[in-house]
Parts: sequence; C-alpha cells; structure tokens
Amino acid sequence: MENEKKKRRNRGTARSSGRRPVEGKSSRTESTQKMDVPPSRRELLERENQRQQRKMLAAKRRKRQLMIRILLFLLAVAACIAGLIVMARSMKQKRLEPGKGAGTNILEAAEKEVDAGESLQINQETGLPVDPSGESEFPAANDKDSVTLCMVGDVILHQRVLDSAVTEGGYDFSNLFANVTQEIRKYDIKIANQETMMGGSAFGYCGYPAFNSPFEEADALVDAGFNVVLHASNHALDKGQEAVQNCLNYWNNNHPDIAVLGIHDENEPSRDMFVYEKNGIRIAVLNYAYGSNQYQEELSGVLTGELNLLELEHVEADIASAKEQADYIVVCPHWGEEDTTELSDEQLMWSQYFLEWGVDLVIGTHPHVIQPIQKMVRADGHEMLVYYSLGNFLSNQNDRYGNVGAMAQVVIGRSDSGEVRTEDYGVRTLVCHESYDGEAYTSYFLDEYPEELAETNEVKATDPEFSYSYCWELRDQVFGDVGSIRID
Repeated sequence: MENEKKKRRNRGTARSSGRRPVEGKSSRTESTQKMDVPPSRRELLERENQRQQRKMLAAKRRKRQLMIRILLFLLAVAACIAGLIVMARSMKQKRLEPGKGAGTNILEAAEKEVDAGESLQINQETGLPVDPSGESEFPAANDKDSVTLCMVGDVILHQRVLDSAVTEGGYDFSNLFANVTQEIRKYDIKIANQETMMGGSAFGYCGYPAFNSPFEEADALVDAGFNVVLHASNHALDKGQEAVQNCLNYWNNNHPDIAVLGIHDENEPSRDMFVYEKNGIRIAVLNYAYGSNQYQEELSGVLTGELNLLELEHVEADIASAKEQADYIVVCPHWGEEDTTELSDEQLMWSQYFLEWGVDLVIGTHPHVIQPIQKMVRADGHEMLVYYSLGNFLSNQNDRYGNVGAMAQVVIGRSDSGEVRTEDYGVRTLVCHESYDGEAYTSYFLDEYPEELAETNEVKATDPEFSYSYCWELRDQVFGDVGSIRID
C-alpha cells in the first residue's frame, strides 16, 4: 500500500514538471542536432549557380519578347509608310492628269524648273510657289475644278473678352484669330458665326445677357480672312432694331465685299442670300435663327425686316430661289438646345425638311458645344452633309465643354456626270484659351495646342476637369472617325 502511494507521487511529479519518457527526449535531441548542421559550401555554390541560370533565362526571354515587339512595330510603320507613298503617288498622278484645266501647264512648268535646278520662290502667306513670270501663283490642285469651304462656330464677346481687347484708341480683337488666320485664308468660302451684335458705342459695350460689341470686331474678322459673316442668332436683337441697322451700315460702308447674312435691311433683300462662283460652280449660303431673346413678341414666328427666322414657308421659298441661282445650297441654322451634345427634336425635324428641299450642306450653331456630323440620303439618292453644331469658336463660358469648338472643312466639286456635290469633308477641333491674368483670349487648333499650355488655361479655375486629354476625348466621342483634311 505504501509502495503504491510512492508510485502515484512519482507520476504526479513527472506530470507537473512536463518531463517525458527518456526515449522521447533522446529522439528530440537527435532531430535537433540534424537541423543544426549547415549546408556545405558546395551546396551553396550549386544553389547560387541555379539561381543565376534562372535569372539569365528570364532575361533572355524578356529580351526576345522585346525584340519581337520592336520588329512588329517596325513592320507596321513600314506598311504605313508604303501605303502613304502609294497614296501620294496616286494623288500626284491624278492632279497632273492632262486635260484638267489651265493650271496643269503651270504645274508642269514648275516641275521642269525644279528639275533644271532652278529655285522656286514661295509666297509666305499662301505657301504656294510663285509664277516665275511674276503674274500669278501656282494654283492648288483643287483650284482646277472644286471650291473649298470652312466655317467656325460662335464668336461670343463676353465682358472679359471685351476687356482683354481694350487699347488706348479703342479695341483690338486680332489676338482672337491669331493662331488660325493662316489656315482660314487657304479656303475659298470662309464663314464665321458672329453671335453678338455690333451695334456701336451708342448702346454701350457689354456682355451677357444683352450683348453689344464694338465695330472693331468686324475689322478683325476681315483681317483674319473671313468673307462670309453670319448674324442670325438669338442675340441679334439684344439692343433692338437700331443696333442691327448700325451694324449693317458699318459693314456696307467699311467692308462692302463681305457677305453679311441673317440680318438685313428690307430695302436690300439680296443680302439675305450669298452666291459664290468659282470654276463654273455656284454655291448659295443662307442663314437663319430659331428666334430672339429680345423682342420675341414682335417676331411672331415670321421673317422680319431685320432677322431671318426658321419659318417653314419662308425658308422653303428661299431654298427654291437659291436652287435657281446656284448649283449647291448651304444652310447655316442657329438651332438646337444649349450645352448638350444630344440633338433636339427641332434639329432632327429641320434636317428632314432641308433634305427634302434639296439642300447639300447644313452647318449649325447655337448649342455652344460640338455635336455630331451626319450624312443623310434622300430616297432618290440625293446626299446632304450635316454638321449639327460647331460649338464656340471663342467665349468666356467658363466650362470645359464650352471651350472645345470645331472648324468644318468641305470640298465641293463637279462629278463626271456634271453634278455639283460634296467631294470631301472633315473637321478640325478648336480650343479656346484664356490666360490666367484674363488679359488674352485666343483659339488654337487642338492638334497644335501644346499640352503644357492647356494646364495654364484659366477655365481650370472654374472647371478643374478641363484638360488636354479631355479635349481629345470629347472630340473622339462626338466626331468619331471623322478626321481633318488638308487644304493646300
């Protein structure tokens, strides 16, 4: 009995101390000794060699993949260059085709002089070679049988734009057009939509909501190269009928060769339509507005003595008259809803009417944002091209979408069957830029607008989401794959 008690005490002592049988202790000690043995130098060298080999193989794979990508890129570039060379040769052959007009002989003479090693003088303004006889310039290829047309959107002289142009003697708006003038002058028909009325100092110069702009704006438009100015807008009557007459008087007295459309004197109805003729092609341009912010009760939905309105009966009659005088009809409506890229029911309705009446080209303004370009086809095959909105050319609307505009580009020619039609078209995106001090407003073509300059555009102060990339994203979203065309 006493022996059994001793045995129990021994077992309890063993449990409380955590000891194990001797066999277990011996086994753990042997295992620990095995783990503590360090790898030999040879093993370490083998492991390092294997690691270096894996790194070398990985590097070779990456290098091989990079070389493959570079090769594919170079092949793609070579294919593009080859395509451009083929296209250029084809265009050159087409342009120098005999029997296409008097310009061919001049071009051939120029090529002979170049081959003979004689230098050609280049007109710095037009970029065209000068005729050695000194009598004329070598014409662009499309001068022989086509007419080129461009148009920019809303020119809006807000108060800050007015203030930026103040000089000691009046106003100077040349900076507004400084970056686009060279391109504008290349075209035959050059149209600007002058949103704000130029009523003279008698009414005081002011911005939104009832605009009145200085006559110097007319001078700047002419200096920039525009030969057609549209005045039919919802702001045309902001200062009443007398301001409209003052504007017309300034145009008539100072720039009588400029076509002023959309507003007119009842005694000169011929101002309602402009017909341009070149190379045997006659092009008519008409301009209308949906209404006016001021004096709407006096308009009553008809064509008044001062403002051309979108009114079915009158517009249809004007287009019918234009078809008797011209081969190609251009209508420039001031229409749609502001600040949206979506088309309104009004725009869709009028587009159908224009197509039915035989209009060839529609270029819209007023929404202050760019809108899509569409080609419409009548049941008999007649085609009509529509630029729904060119947005703003220049303004101070302080939002990112209002700072992106566009210039329509259209080439009009005669087909082999004698039909005058749209031969080619494109669009160049524009950006309105305002310096941070508010002292300079101007517009740039987006493809010439420096990305670093976009970061200094003051519109970012009121709309931080404006950016260089946003301009391109909006352009792609609205215009899709419609690119620009080159006019020489």
